Amino acid sequence: MSKKFSKEPIRGMDDYYPSDLREINWIIENIRDITEVPKLNTKNLCSC
Repeated sequence: MSKKFSKEPIRGMDDYYPSDLREINWIIENIRDITEVPKLNTKNLCSC
């Protein structure tokens, strides 16, 4: 009852080299930094 494992990659999975992954992570990090919305400071909102 031994099962043979397939050496084919899992469908939907991508393999990245470490240098490529560093570049992808750098791009994603910069996009997150650019699109980050600053928090609204409610203490200074109304000076009534």
